[in-house]
Amino acid sequence: RRSGGYWHERAPGMSVPRRDSKWWGWGEPENVPELDGAALETLRERVGELRASPRAAELEAFELLPPEPLPRAVVDAVGEESVFTGAEDRVRHATGCGYADLVRLRSGRLEAAPDAVLLPADAAAVQRVLHVCGEEGVAVVPFGGGTSVVGGLDAVGNGHTAVASLDLARLRSVQLDAKSLTATLGPGLTGPA
Repeated sequence: RRSGGYWHERAPGMSVPRRDSKWWGWGEPENVPELDGAALETLRERVGELRASPRAAELEAFELLPPEPLPRAVVDAVGEESVFTGAEDRVRHATGCGYADLVRLRSGRLEAAPDAVLLPADAAAVQRVLHVCGEEGVAVVPFGGGTSVVGGLDAVGNGHTAVASLDLARLRSVQLDAKSLTATLGPGLTGPA
């Protein structure tokens, strides 16, 4: 949308948490890079013969602990239609994209996953959720683009009653000011976006 020299784009109405990237690695699901012959030959020269190592598990094969139920006040704060407890959403929000995270995902083993993924519609819903989670003893892990490489997405409860991943994808926005050549980026964006 353009108005007064500004361009503004907000995430379209999302009804489920993001699924626009690989669950086991970087990039878009349909993009499966392959090494060319020269790259493979260089690797063979330096490390020896190569054996393909497929993922140990597919997304459907993950065995997760059953999720702890969220207090009703938390569900009410974000809206029942914005709470997701399915295995795919929990796995996709359990780790970032650091090397150790990707090894765990490809191995098919996760020690922990969030009990629920919350997808707030706007900043007011984020504020309500954070307030209620604080009152109810629910740990909150903010989930922006999902590419953390420093362990910032691990579902660590540390004695809390439950762990919720707060997916900020609905708050994605880009505002460009053509006059000053500045951009304001909202949470939930990935680098390529």
